[in-house]
Amino acid sequence: MGFNTQKVIRNSSVPVLTIKTNQQIEKFEKIVIASDFHKKSVDAFYITVNLAMQLKFNIEMLYVNVPYQFRESKDIDHSMVEFLKQFPNKAIKKFVMNAYNVPRGIDEFVQSSKPDIIGNITHGHTGLLNYFSPSITESVINHSSLPVLSINLKSTD
Repeated sequence: MGFNTQKVIRNSSVPVLTIKTNQQIEKFEKIVIASDFHKKSVDAFYITVNLAMQLKFNIEMLYVNVPYQFRESKDIDHSMVEFLKQFPNKAIKKFVMNAYNVPRGIDEFVQSSKPDIIGNITHGHTGLLNYFSPSITESVINHSSLPVLSINLKSTD
């Protein structure tokens, strides 16, 4: 991923779809949306879900449980159920993946679920903050062969 792509993802006020060169796109039927499901992510998740619904995607939501922010299953499920209350009448399947880090968990889930596109909510970190907290979205884009739809949390403020 080039510098210009990184800059667009970090600063865009609209959703960004990143597709790698020579990537074959036959269909978009299923999207997996990875999120931390905190209240600050609701607006960005809502944008992603509405876009996915308009495009008639099957939607899967993913929480990656990592050791440095480990949560028990019942707590994760409660957070996801509470989060989904804001999206009534939407057929959204929920999944949890345990992994050493979030990009690895997303990659493992993608291998088993076989979505056509990955949706990711990015914090748009820049400068020194990006150095100490590297972008999960940028890592997913770099390592995945799938298109990645990123929604910047800053755009929902």
